[in-house]
Amino acid sequence: MEERDYHSLQKGTKLNGRYIIEDVLGEGGFGITYAGRDELLGVKVAVKEYYPQGIVVRNNSVDDVVTVTYAKQKDVFNKGKTKFLEEARVIAKFNDQEGIVNVTDFFEANNTAYIVMEYLDGITLKEYIAENGVLSPEDILELMAPVLESLDEVHKQGLIHRDISPDNIMLLKNGKVKLMDFGAARDYTDFGEKSLSIVLKPGYAPEEQYRSRGIQGPWTDIYALSATIYKCITGITPEESMQRVIEDSLEKPSKYCKDIPKGMENAIMKGMAALQKNRYQNLKEFCEALYSDFEDAGEEKKNPVSKSDGIAKSVNEEKEKAKSGKNALGTGMEKLQNLTKKQKMIAGAAVILIVLLIFAGTSLSGGKKENSSTSNLPTEREMVSDVVKNSQWEGTILNLSIIDDDINRQYEVYTADCEIESKRQGGSGTTSKAKITYKLQDDEWVFVKCEKQN
Repeated sequence: MEERDYHSLQKGTKLNGRYIIEDVLGEGGFGITYAGRDELLGVKVAVKEYYPQGIVVRNNSVDDVVTVTYAKQKDVFNKGKTKFLEEARVIAKFNDQEGIVNVTDFFEANNTAYIVMEYLDGITLKEYIAENGVLSPEDILELMAPVLESLDEVHKQGLIHRDISPDNIMLLKNGKVKLMDFGAARDYTDFGEKSLSIVLKPGYAPEEQYRSRGIQGPWTDIYALSATIYKCITGITPEESMQRVIEDSLEKPSKYCKDIPKGMENAIMKGMAALQKNRYQNLKEFCEALYSDFEDAGEEKKNPVSKSDGIAKSVNEEKEKAKSGKNALGTGMEKLQNLTKKQKMIAGAAVILIVLLIFAGTSLSGGKKENSSTSNLPTEREMVSDVVKNSQWEGTILNLSIIDDDINRQYEVYTADCEIESKRQGGSGTTSKAKITYKLQDDEWVFVKCEKQN
């Protein structure tokens, strides 16, 4: 006998007088997503329900009302519900953007909240890679063009997504690509004056998202975009950014993807720079570098209008195939896989022209945030103690002197180049150079590592 699920809405449940629940699509820590049908318009929809696991319960055999488990958790639940509805308002601003999932309705019912979105018939980029393997550089650039275009509009409104990754990008059967899940999106226009909450997706979240005082902006999404492209063409999830701040061992994409153009590789690596100041500060700069290898596509570049029209016609033909069932792959990727090298170059040139035209007026930049907690820097004596306690230094340290030091206030890192005199038991004294690194935590400088230089 099949075990019954009592906490999700039952099939056939009607919401807001028009949305009929048909199935559960997925469930996460904060919500349940259903497949449904809009009776008024006669179309399939996706319905997202606010249902934070662990603090609410429901017995659907009695009614559909969500109950907060403990009274002291009610404030947490209500604040979360407010943020949930704010997600709907954020996405609804961009319903005219091809690369973003559309929100069609949102409302409160059953003591919780719901967001109604267009139903996306396809699979995530993460699922596609897992089933079919990595994408070529040309394929991923063509796929990402509408996402980049739409994200530029999001940034122009002073918002950042903060949760871009392969599992938040959907490949549809009609060949379109959609960016989903704006639950972590926040206003960044006052980034110099306020903190943003911590939202993390290891491998795709830059270091500033690990810190409540980290400065977030377009460069935050650029890191996640670069990491997503890296994953798609190499199959490797990048190392966590906080580890890279301490010791960056990220391999270049060309180690795994031999045919990646040099300009594209450089753009990905700069977009994924561990420190924010070393990344592109806006999407215009990033896209110009990312698509630079495909700008010179021969004579096709001379007549962009006719080429763009030709690609649009090809896409429309592919949509018709999908409607008639002729698209055997069913994920919109068949067109990309069947393109010849020349066709891909032409498509790449058209993408660049579209992207650059749209981004031509974009100019977003970020400021630096100073940290004033520098009065309690470790002394040379404290450094000696830290090196002895935390590293395998050979012999007894007789003396440590600082040659040069640097405080990166924006990233709360202190490094000191030192000369260390030491003596082994029964041996003569030696002098070595070392770099000692500290990280600011709760207004205290905490030892990270000591690297011997010779």
